[in-house]
Amino acid sequence: MKNFIGLFLLLVLIGCGKKTETIRGISGVDGTDGKSCFVEEINTGAIIKCDDGTVVEIDDGEDGVDGSDGENCTVSKVGNTAFLVCGDSAVEITDGQDGQDGQDGQDGEGCTVSKDCYFN
Repeated sequence: MKNFIGLFLLLVLIGCGKKTETIRGISGVDGTDGKSCFVEEINTGAIIKCDDGTVVEIDDGEDGVDGSDGENCTVSKVGNTAFLVCGDSAVEITDGQDGQDGQDGQDGEGCTVSKDCYFN
């Protein structure tokens, strides 16, 4: 009985081991190559031509309705304030406060000047 149990446990352990299996599928059929197309601009729109002989013409659309005329604007300045007026709308533009001074830059390199200098 001990031999039977030992053999059973051995078979169970062997059966539970990590098992890898590779299943190779069949390769698919290659697809057909695509066809190149190009666009040619013409006076009335464009033509699309493809290597397979397909030709499609695209005509320009009709012009849209003209928009309404814009309003004339005026700018006037009173002191440090400017006024932009367009129709019934007005915008006041004033000078802002001065910003903080920036940091001093690095000193430049020295140079010499002579009376025999030529510039190209």
